[in-house]
Amino acid sequence: MFERLGSKAAAAAELGFNPRTAARWGRVKGVGGRAPHPGPDEYSKLRASGVHRAEAARRIGVNSRTAQDWDLGIRHVSNKRIRPDGRVIDYTSGMATLLPAVPAALEQPINARYLSLSERETIRDMLASGSSLRTISAALRRARLRPCEWCGFPLLSVASST
Repeated sequence: MFERLGSKAAAAAELGFNPRTAARWGRVKGVGGRAPHPGPDEYSKLRASGVHRAEAARRIGVNSRTAQDWDLGIRHVSNKRIRPDGRVIDYTSGMATLLPAVPAALEQPINARYLSLSERETIRDMLASGSSLRTISAALRRARLRPCEWCGFPLLSVASST
């Protein structure tokens, strides 16, 4: 369909799908769009083989500041830099804060009926990578998740199926 129409949006419209769904399917199948960025994995391989930071950054097409951050273990999240020691620099507000340590009590599941903190983190990471709620439910070995209408976060539709 994409080959005939030349556009994921046009293919989605003709088939009656949401354009974002069609775009995600296209990315998964490697149809249209750019190839995925090699990112930190390829950069790490280059650095491990002895390539200088600036040269490794140039080869994979990232800024040398990004490469420096990868070397230091700094993550970028919505205009923030999160350092490995827990410091967060928010460039929008101009504030630097320290992430609080997570108490051990929060790590323990309350009841199989509720999502644990680690499950919520897994959901957040998988949603950010474009996974569907059905795929996330299968990965967590939980009953089907459904989106919460008022908060936008996934909830369990029924009790755990583990």
